[in-house]
Amino acid sequence: MVTRARHIGEGNLTERLPHPGTRDEIGRLVETLNEMLARLERSFEIQRRFTADASHELRSPLSRLRAELEVTLRRPRPLPEYEETLRSCLGEVQRVQGLTEELLELARIDARQEAEAARPVPVSEIVEAAVSAVTSEAERRGILVLVEDGPEMLVNAAPVAAKVALANIVDNAVKFSPSGGEVRLAIGAGNGEAVITVSDSGPGVSPDDVPRLFQRFYRGKASRASDVPGVGLGLAISRALIERQGGRISVETAGEKGATFIVHLPLA
Repeated sequence: MVTRARHIGEGNLTERLPHPGTRDEIGRLVETLNEMLARLERSFEIQRRFTADASHELRSPLSRLRAELEVTLRRPRPLPEYEETLRSCLGEVQRVQGLTEELLELARIDARQEAEAARPVPVSEIVEAAVSAVTSEAERRGILVLVEDGPEMLVNAAPVAAKVALANIVDNAVKFSPSGGEVRLAIGAGNGEAVITVSDSGPGVSPDDVPRLFQRFYRGKASRASDVPGVGLGLAISRALIERQGGRISVETAGEKGATFIVHLPLA
């Protein structure tokens, strides 16, 4: 056991200490140490994944930012051209900032850092907070966000985490709805769960995209074919947060007639 423990390091955290096959103090000690090694392995894997994700996604906007600045500085230019470059660079910086915040949120979720405890909370409170978070953007784009009347009920959830998860979904619906379109939220109940549906009037979700829609950094055909901003992290964050509440999330699509996201949260 001592020899194996000295051999295990950062590069081979998949190895475990040999179990003596007994249920005495030594056996329990080995089990405890192996559980600790499993936690360490998971922590290192989270760090590696975060580093890989961050470096991959930050490389492109930083390269564009540097190229634009270098081109602008090659020769003197009129003031309006400098102003145009600065506005463009500011847009890139804002995208990098948004990406960084989403990556950090994913890192916190992966590390299971949850300061907010779950408690009974009215589902209408979560819906209202999520809608409030996207109202400004919806009004700017001319999108009407409607909340249908539903039964009042309590769900067992961390309020802020649940609000962030639902706000990401509603924001996604707003982004893909055309100007003058609608986003509808409805609340229902069934099988001991509160069911929140978010329906948009966007281009819908391709059947080929559905299995991968909640994967990190995945952008569906509608995203790639349009100028909708994003890097494909919002839905991944929503799924992770909802699942941490003991809930689940799915999507239904009717071809080119919009999509409906369905959030299930356990009743308190």
